Amino acid sequence: ILSLSFFTTFSIEYFANSDDLGDLIIITEDDLSFEVRKDYVNYYMTAKSIPDNSLDFVLVDGRARPECLYYALPKMKKKSIVILDNSEREHYKIVFDFMKKYPIYTTTNGLTDTTFWFVGED
Repeated sequence: ILSLSFFTTFSIEYFANSDDLGDLIIITEDDLSFEVRKDYVNYYMTAKSIPDNSLDFVLVDGRARPECLYYALPKMKKKSIVILDNSEREHYKIVFDFMKKYPIYTTTNGLTDTTFWFVGED
């Protein structure tokens, strides 16, 4: 799972969650807002050492998927593929908003969906 460090407008707001999932944060970047567990921030920020425009393919399947996919985008080469597993989940709808400029293909097995975006094909 990948990420990046291009912060134009970036803020983090901490708040306590009412359940046992731990503290949550809201990350606002440009016009997007992500709600994620505080202990996942390092998880999706691990790709800082990966050069921009260096990846041909990214499969996002794990924790903090919208954030991982968002921060992976600058790492993608022109004409690359991004895949989001379980893309039917309501929490992942934000991904469709920030990926709307790219051609898309979604497949399903009747229970879950997997969506492919073709970055650089816009």
